[in-house]
Amino acid sequence: MLNIIIKALTDARVVGSRITKPSPAPPSSPFAPASMSQMLFPSSPSSKFGAPPLPLPPIPSRQLLTQPEGYFYIHVVALTRNCLITICDHKHNPVVAMSAGKLGIKHSRRMAPEAAFSTTIAAFDKFAQKGFDAKEIELVFKGFGKARTGFMMALESQQGEPIRSKVVRLTDATPLQIGRITAPRPKRR
Repeated sequence: MLNIIIKALTDARVVGSRITKPSPAPPSSPFAPASMSQMLFPSSPSSKFGAPPLPLPPIPSRQLLTQPEGYFYIHVVALTRNCLITICDHKHNPVVAMSAGKLGIKHSRRMAPEAAFSTTIAAFDKFAQKGFDAKEIELVFKGFGKARTGFMMALESQQGEPIRSKVVRLTDATPLQIGRITAPRPKRR
């Protein structure tokens, strides 16, 4: 133990009456500080650091993971007062879009699970009429509400059997607020 302390004291530099850390890495190290002679300074206001600037690399864009042909996405957006169902192809292009309002369901009746059920069945029928060959289907849920219950009832029903048998993945894309300010209190009704 004493040998380790003696070795540490001999390796340390003494400045005044204090013992400091060992001397910095040799200048050949990439982490060594640069001297003033190695730094580039502008020679005139027009030229910046003596050499032409290098072009910036392009900003990486978000590339969607494309699936093979026959892969479809069913997006279910469960709002407080409505249900939106969008069926997209493998490139995320919408093929069928349906809502309770498109079916003629008015105002407060849109928020019932029955409205989501009939919206889902209408979207499935429209998808079948267009004649797409769906091999795999991914369900994407967004939001909490009665519409999610209505969609699941429709998927479990006899009309949802052709879709249900091809579901390979279930995703929940509901945005959650973590560590933010509290939401305003809901209106009284």
